[in-house]
Amino acid sequence: MAAKEYFPHDYGARSKLVDVRKDYGLEGLGFYWCVIEILHEEGGYIKESRISGIAYDLRIEPEKAEAIIRNYGLFSIKKGKVTAERVLRNLRKRAEISTARKQAANARWGNGYEPPPADEPQEKKHTDAEPSKKRTGDGAQNNESQDEEGFYFPFDGEEEFFRNGAEWQQRWILDRLKNMRDELNGLDEINASYLWEVEPYLVNLMELIQGQDTVKVNKTEISKEKFLHTITYFLTTHERLEELYNAIMSVEQKYLKGEIKNKQNYLISTLYNTAKMSGG
Repeated sequence: MAAKEYFPHDYGARSKLVDVRKDYGLEGLGFYWCVIEILHEEGGYIKESRISGIAYDLRIEPEKAEAIIRNYGLFSIKKGKVTAERVLRNLRKRAEISTARKQAANARWGNGYEPPPADEPQEKKHTDAEPSKKRTGDGAQNNESQDEEGFYFPFDGEEEFFRNGAEWQQRWILDRLKNMRDELNGLDEINASYLWEVEPYLVNLMELIQGQDTVKVNKTEISKEKFLHTITYFLTTHERLEELYNAIMSVEQKYLKGEIKNKQNYLISTLYNTAKMSGG
C-alpha cells in the first residue's frame, strides 16, 4: 500500500477565498481545493489545456472553472502550465524533509556510527525498549532501594519493574508513541503525519543514548532521566506533535547546511530547551 501524503489546510484559508465563495458558493470552494489536491498529486503543475477536462470530471461548468483559476490571484499560469505558490511551497518543504530523512539515515546522526557486517553475529542485549520483567505478587517485598526502582503499568495493563527512572521514562515514551498511532489513525490526519515523521527520530535517539547515565544539554551534563522526562511533554497531547516536529526539522536543516557538527547533542539541547520554554 502506498504511503499517504498530506498537505496543510490552514485555518484561515476561507478568508482568502471569500470572493470565490461570494461568486460561486461552496461549489467554487470545492473546485479550488480539488485543483490544489490535483496539483500536489502531479508535482505542482498541470497543463492549461486540461482545465476544461478537470471541470468536466468535477462536474462544474467550464466557464466557472476558468474564472476561478484565472481571476482571483489563487493560481498562476506560465508557459501553458497552471500552478499555485502554496502547492510549490508545500512540495519544496516535503522534498527538504525527504532529503533530510535520507541524510539522517545515511549519516546515522553524524556520529560515525557504522553497523556491524551482516555476517557478523551480534550479541543480543537488553535495552530499555526490552526491559527485563519482574512480576510481584501480593505483599511481595524487594530489597532494592526505593530511590532506584519503580513499577510501571503500560497500556496493556501488565505490571513491570524497572531499576531506575530512565528505564521507566523510556518505556513510557515507546508505549505512548504506539498508543498515539492508534488514537490518531483515521481521525486526525495532520497530527498523524507529524507523528509518523518524528517517531523514527525519537526511537533512534533513545537507541543512541542507551547505556548513558547523562546527556549533554547546553554544554552541561544532566541525567538521562531528566531529559527523557522532558520529552514526555511533547507526547502528552496530540497538539504538541507539531511543536516537536518543528524542533526536529530545525535541527535537520542546520545540519544539512553544515551549521552544526554533532547533531545528536544539538538535537538533545533543542528538544530540552523547546519543552522548557513551552512549560514542559
